[in-house]
Amino acid sequence: MSTIIFDALLPFLGADAATHLATLLAVGP
Repeated sequence: MSTIIFDALLPFLGADAATHLATLLAVGP
């Protein structure tokens, strides 16, 4: 679910944004 969205967005993100999203996904549902 969220991981699919995360994988889809990764190519458009920098390392900092990817880390931030990973934190949000870990805290969120």
